[in-house]
Amino acid sequence: MTLTRRLVGEALGTAWLLVAVVGSGIMAERLSGGNAAIALLANSLATGGALVALIVTFAPVSGAHFNPAVTVALAARGELQWMPAAAYVAVQFAAAVLGVVAAHAIVVGSVLKATDLRVEQHDISELPPGFLDDPAIAVGLTASRPISGGAGQPPQVGEAVAKGEAEIGMQPISELMNVEGIDIVGPLPAELQSPDLVYVAGVTAASQHAQAAKALVDFLTGPAAAPVLKAKGLEPP
Repeated sequence: MTLTRRLVGEALGTAWLLVAVVGSGIMAERLSGGNAAIALLANSLATGGALVALIVTFAPVSGAHFNPAVTVALAARGELQWMPAAAYVAVQFAAAVLGVVAAHAIVVGSVLKATDLRVEQHDISELPPGFLDDPAIAVGLTASRPISGGAGQPPQVGEAVAKGEAEIGMQPISELMNVEGIDIVGPLPAELQSPDLVYVAGVTAASQHAQAAKALVDFLTGPAAAPVLKAKGLEPP
């Protein structure tokens, strides 16, 4: 059998294996209801079944390596020449990437973008001062791609969550509470909130209605306005 045919078989088998592994992993996580054991079991069973089927199908064609480690081991043992082995490894890497992209497109419904691959993990206690710019802010994480509002408008995080573009979001509660189709988890701990953002009201020296303005400020900072502010997702002074 020609090397080209063997490489095509290896590419198809590797790509389909990654589709099975990644696709079943995504679906298991979505359908397991947060049970990690069930998700792992479902992913393992799907992967094992797919691997058996692919080996039976492609073993007569390419040997069904599907893994650079297997190819290198066979070459080291003298069962495969190094030049074909290098071609196998290159094909396996390329097919694996295509398989992941295909799985993302099939299961998630969109093609994987480069921005989706930039994943950073941070301890929430390490957030820089001022990162949480409102004393009432919903628990959440950023979406897999940037969410932006219109010209001069804040990011529409709540709407993105409601549409399924993000599974969980972070934005001031006052901007989320009127969005339909989402559940507000609650505020972050007080020690993680920013103490720097305070809404300040003042009366200018040139005001022609200084007494009325001062009376309004006194009302907004008084106990009578507190229930209204809380109902709108703000913390009264």
